[in-house]
Amino acid sequence: MYVMENIYSCDICGFEGVWDITDDVHGTLWGCEKCGATFCTKCFVDKMGQKTYWDMMRNNDLILCPECYSQEKIYDAKMIDYIRDAIMYGLDKDFWSEDSCLVEGCHECQGEQLDCEGFSIWKDDINGTILHLSLGAGKQYKITIEEEIA
Repeated sequence: MYVMENIYSCDICGFEGVWDITDDVHGTLWGCEKCGATFCTKCFVDKMGQKTYWDMMRNNDLILCPECYSQEKIYDAKMIDYIRDAIMYGLDKDFWSEDSCLVEGCHECQGEQLDCEGFSIWKDDINGTILHLSLGAGKQYKITIEEEIA
């Protein structure tokens, strides 16, 4: 928040400092490029962790306050869930279609017919961004869905 000429305060802890001057305890004051909140480095690190702070600074297009950054990560995780479900649906739909790419691929590459006993797809119990796929003949595959960081 703007207090007076060149003096701002952190909306989280109330620390007051000069813009673009680093404090030994609170670090630098930042402005969230999504909601406009002012926050200090210390508050972001206290809420989100040092690794997350540096990840945002190095890999994010925007500088975000802890609240907006958390919300963005929730949306990213939800989007990965939708992508995962679409892939699962598409693979299942293909398997049951008359001219299945999966069935044709298994026949060509493994020399055997893929049937419903050999085909299964499931979400990883620990990491929701991973799909497992069994295509008969003891062959299993893993598909990982990650957000690409530019």
